[in-house]
Amino acid sequence: HHRPHGTPRMRSLVLLVLAGVPLVAPFALPCSPLIIRRGAQATDSLPSVRLAGLAPGRNVRQVQGAASALSMAAAKKSALGKALIKVTGSLTVSTDFTTGDRALSKNLRKRCGISAIFTALDMLPMLGEEQKEAVGDFPGPCPIVLRETPEALADGSALDAAKSAGATGVVIPLPALGSAGAAELAAKVVDLGMEAVWEVQSVEQHAEAATAGAEAFLVTDVEGAFGVAPAFWAGLPKGAVVMAEILAEQEGNSELALGKSLHAAGCKSIVLKGALQGRLRDMKYVEAASNGLRSKGSSTFDMQGITGKASAVGAGHGMSSATMQPIIRKEAYNLRDTT
Repeated sequence: HHRPHGTPRMRSLVLLVLAGVPLVAPFALPCSPLIIRRGAQATDSLPSVRLAGLAPGRNVRQVQGAASALSMAAAKKSALGKALIKVTGSLTVSTDFTTGDRALSKNLRKRCGISAIFTALDMLPMLGEEQKEAVGDFPGPCPIVLRETPEALADGSALDAAKSAGATGVVIPLPALGSAGAAELAAKVVDLGMEAVWEVQSVEQHAEAATAGAEAFLVTDVEGAFGVAPAFWAGLPKGAVVMAEILAEQEGNSELALGKSLHAAGCKSIVLKGALQGRLRDMKYVEAASNGLRSKGSSTFDMQGITGKASAVGAGHGMSSATMQPIIRKEAYNLRDTT
C-alpha cells in the first residue's frame, strides 16, 4: 500500500541515513524491514547470519555468492554474449567470411540466421558498412570478429583498422602466440574497446586462457584431439561465451551430426569454417547448414549437386537408436538444383 511521505517508517529510514548507517541498494531489499540476527551455531567459518524472509539454512556467504554470480553474469553479458548465447539454450550458428559482397553479407543475416561473422582484414570495411546499414532493420546487424594470422595481428595498425571498421572482437590465437603473447594481444584488444576471443585447442589451454582473464573462447580442432568433450561443455558456467568451430562440407555432411552432438553435450554456439569460398552456391550451403544445425529433433541435409552425390546425415549422432543405421530423410535443405 502507498504510504504518505513522513510516516514513521520513512522517518526512521531518513534517521538511519543521517546517522551514517550503510544501506543495501533498495532493489535488493524486500518490502518488509531487514532483520539480521546471529544464530546460535555456525555452519562454516562465517557466522551463521540469517536474513528474515530467506529460506532456512541460507547464510550470508550463500546470499553474497548468489548476488556476485548475478552481477558477474550481467558484467559478462557482452555484445558477443548477447548475440551468441541464448537464454533458451538454443544453438546459434556463425560463419567465417573469406570472400563475398554486400548482398551475401545481408543474406547471411536475413536468410541464413547467422549470428556473427568471422573475417580477415580485407573484408572488414565492406562488412562493417553493411552491418551499419542494418541498424533498425530486422534482423539487425550481427557482430563482426577479426580473425587474422599472428603476423598480421602483430602489426598494431591491424587492430586500429578493425576498430575503425566496427569489429566487435578479435580472435586471439593462443596456440600460435603462447600465453605471454596472447595475453599481451588481448590487453591491446580490450584497451581499444573490442572483445578478445581466445582460440583454444585443449581443455588445458581453456584453463590457461581463463586464468589470464579470458571471457570469450573459440574451441578449434573438435574434429581432432579436442573432440566433442561432453565433460568440458557440461562443466562450463551457465552463460559462458564459448564457441566450437566445425569444418564445413564434411564427407557425408557429417558437420550436422557433429554440431548436434556438440549441442547435446552443452555447446551453445557453432562457427562454420570454410563455408564461404566465393562460389555461387555458398550462400545456399550456409542457409541449409544453419537451418539443419538449429532445427530441433532429427533433420537431414541433402546436398546432391554440391558434393556430387546424394548425402544425408541424421541428427544427434547420425544413427537410429533402434537400428544403429544412419537416418536418411529428406527435408527442406535440398540443394539439388544448386549450380
